[in-house]
Amino acid sequence: MINSVKICAIGISTAIICVILRQYKNEMVISTRIAGIITAFGITLLMALPILDNLGDMFDNSLSFEYMEIITKALGISYLTHIGSEICKDCGESNIGTIIESAGKIELLVLCLPLFNNIIKLAEELLSW
Repeated sequence: MINSVKICAIGISTAIICVILRQYKNEMVISTRIAGIITAFGITLLMALPILDNLGDMFDNSLSFEYMEIITKALGISYLTHIGSEICKDCGESNIGTIIESAGKIELLVLCLPLFNNIIKLAEELLSW
C-alpha cells in the first residue's frame, strides 16, 4: 500500500509539474514526464521482485528454464512497448506509438514460436497414442 501511495504521489506531482512547465518551458515537459515515468517504473520493479522470486521457485520445481525465460522476455517486451507507445502518443505522435505496439506484438509472436511448436508436437503425440 505504501508503494502505491508513492507511485500515485509521483504520478500526480509529475502531472502537476508538467502542466506548470507547459506554460513556461514547453520543451522541458517531455523530459520531466520521462523522469516521472522512470521513477514510478523503478518503484514498480522493486514491488515486483517478490513475484519474480516466487515465479522462479515455481518454474524451478515444475517447468523448464526455457519457459521462464520466454515468459520474462514477453513481460519485458510488453511493458517496454506499452510505455514507449504511450510516450509517443503523449507527444502527439500516435502513428509512431501504433507502430511500436505492432512491433511489440510481432516480437511476442516470434518469441512464442518455440512454445507453439511444442504444443503442436504434444498434440500430435497425444493423437497418435
